[in-house]
Amino acid sequence: TWATPSAIPYGTALSATQLNATASVAGSFTYTPASGTALTAGSQTLSVGFTPTDAANYHAVAATTVSLTVDRANQTISFGTLANKAFGAAPFAVAATASSSLTPTYSIVSGPATLSGSTVTLTGSGTVIVRASQAGNGNYTAATPVDQSFTVAKAMLTVTADAKSRVYGAANPALTATITGYVNSETSAVLSGAAAVTTTATTTSTVGDYAITAAAGTLSATNYDFSFTAGTLTVSKAALTVTAEAKSRTYGDANPTLTATISGYVNSESSSVVSGTPVLSTAATATSSVGGYAITAALGTLSATNYSFSFTSATLTVGKAPLTVTADAKTKLYGAANPALTATITGFKNSETTAVLTGTAALSTAATTASGVASYAITAALGTLASGNYSFGFVDGTLAVTKAPLTVTADAKSRVYGVAEPTFTATLTGFVNGESLATS
Repeated sequence: TWATPSAIPYGTALSATQLNATASVAGSFTYTPASGTALTAGSQTLSVGFTPTDAANYHAVAATTVSLTVDRANQTISFGTLANKAFGAAPFAVAATASSSLTPTYSIVSGPATLSGSTVTLTGSGTVIVRASQAGNGNYTAATPVDQSFTVAKAMLTVTADAKSRVYGAANPALTATITGYVNSETSAVLSGAAAVTTTATTTSTVGDYAITAAAGTLSATNYDFSFTAGTLTVSKAALTVTAEAKSRTYGDANPTLTATISGYVNSESSSVVSGTPVLSTAATATSSVGGYAITAALGTLSATNYSFSFTSATLTVGKAPLTVTADAKTKLYGAANPALTATITGFKNSETTAVLTGTAALSTAATTASGVASYAITAALGTLASGNYSFGFVDGTLAVTKAPLTVTADAKSRVYGVAEPTFTATLTGFVNGESLATS
């Protein structure tokens, strides 16, 4: 006899608990399947054959069967703790195991992530719950799902104030910031608002470096936090222009005092913020020829806390020195030819003489041999006079025509003794211009 055995769970090996047939005589049992066999879940048939020890008196039994119910086994899932992540972390695999050795499946219960197989891809920040499941099969019941959660922290963006520069006295430039650290190929399009970027520098701040501070302002982002890095505003010296003033002098004179003007002050400042003086120089000397000569401005002892200096040259114009051409005074007798007319030139510089001139002055007078006794102007004019370094002024002279001398010669006379004196006469000589006593 063989009573129907109680149901067993899948995975339980057949043993004497199930293979427990009995006989009324002694003998041996042969079971199919044999002891130690693990059967699949379901209704299974067990059979047994019996061979009696006393084969002479008893028949063998070929096969007796019973039904055995093999129930599906329960299974459990082991799913370890998941490490916290930061937004932007690379996709990662999760791994759970089932006591049945069947492969678990995974799903996102909630949170900013997606799953492909066992690979989790983060889509934002927050709390993610991943579920491991095993649905079972013919031999195992479905496992109780196991959830594991982890936190996805916001990624960190760095807001760096951009370095800026300006000159002293100028308004601050627009302050800007650069934001770095985006993940997943994202850009500033995921942000709203703007950082607050400030500095303590004003237009009156002296030359130096000033911190540019970055703060959150109205910045916000769903998946990012912010850190802030200061920048530097460099205030450099403003440029003052030192302009040499134009000067002029005549050839041969000493150079005038060289001066300069300084322009470009800011913040209503003036020369009081500058110390020292520029160096002003020219190559021109008293012997330099007529022309233009550069007046060069250089730093000298100039200094200023908030200003640098640039320099603009000017011109020293050396003009011609004036020479005075004075017609020399002359005299002549009435009727005489005019004497040679000459002139004296004065005003030479640098110990020069007429050797530096070319040509001669034009000298003329209206007097002729027939001009009566009087004073006549001798006019001086340029003529062919020329000089690279001199101009000419003219002063007239005077030709004085004086009376011509006549000689009165008493005529020789004779008489005899006792006779009255003869009429005494004289002869006049020396008339000029064809004149005679009758026309004089």
